[in-house]
Amino acid sequence: MSIRRYKEYYACGDGWITLIKRAKHIVRKYNLKHRHDTNFEPLKFVDIKEKFGYLNLYLNYYPKGMIKRMLRIEHASFEYCEICGTKKTTKMRELHHWYMNRCDKCYKKEIQNI
Repeated sequence: MSIRRYKEYYACGDGWITLIKRAKHIVRKYNLKHRHDTNFEPLKFVDIKEKFGYLNLYLNYYPKGMIKRMLRIEHASFEYCEICGTKKTTKMRELHHWYMNRCDKCYKKEIQNI
């Protein structure tokens, strides 16, 4: 359920790596744009994980407009299977009181592994 990329740890499935890369690109662009500002503190992720079936992105602080950008990415995670990243047949599912975003194929595999 976790992915490792570039020696970083995310507590979510590989299916959301595209969304994570998009969020990291936004943060990178912000840091490049503001790096020469007085008292600039680089923006960075303090946690990236799945919670209640969707992607959660936590930053060390939220400059103007950044919450909206991160929320767009978090909300987009509802459309993608957390395991394989497909949009086909993906929906919020519940298994033993755990909520998860799964496509039909990945959900069937999960049920078989119980």
